[in-house]
Amino acid sequence: MEEHRSLSLLLGGVLILVNLTAIGFYFYQDRRGGITPNPAAWAIWFVVTVVNLLTYQTGTHDWVKAINSVVSTFNCTLMFSYCLWKGRMRQVTKRDKIAICIAVGAILCWVFSGNAWYGNVFIQMAIAISFFTMVSSVWGGKHTERPLPWVLWTVCHALTFCIVLLRWDGQFLALLYPGLGVLFNSIATLVIFIKKPKNALTQTASL
Repeated sequence: MEEHRSLSLLLGGVLILVNLTAIGFYFYQDRRGGITPNPAAWAIWFVVTVVNLLTYQTGTHDWVKAINSVVSTFNCTLMFSYCLWKGRMRQVTKRDKIAICIAVGAILCWVFSGNAWYGNVFIQMAIAISFFTMVSSVWGGKHTERPLPWVLWTVCHALTFCIVLLRWDGQFLALLYPGLGVLFNSIATLVIFIKKPKNALTQTASL
């Protein structure tokens, strides 16, 4: 058991490095003009990652399990602030409002039920909407992404899944957030790979 916990700490350290490397690549690609991030998606992620962190950590009572949520919240706060600084934010859409309302609903579920897991399950719907916002904009050609950061973020959620198993305490709901994270980021990566040739040709033609 002690070996499992030591391995989980090691994976947690690796996770932090991978997650920060991913956002570093993301900023680098943006500065080079290789991507055009969707500000709406990052605005939603800024809100929902905070709620997800609060509910997930409260539910697990384990900062090692929640470390990916901590770093993701930091990354989303950085990217959201960057979009504001660059003046990229646009008018809030109906979809954005729904995601934010779900985030508020997750907090209310937590407060009135006294169970953080209810709020955490609820917030996953908002995370799904935020990914749909990003993926649909890439698929429609409105925004451009590159796969490497999303591959790394998929790895981060897979590592979180492993950490939860290594520190297993019988809470099956603790697997929901990292499991859906693997699914959502994998879908995003796949769409980005599919659309990458078209986006690359478009960028080349515009130079």
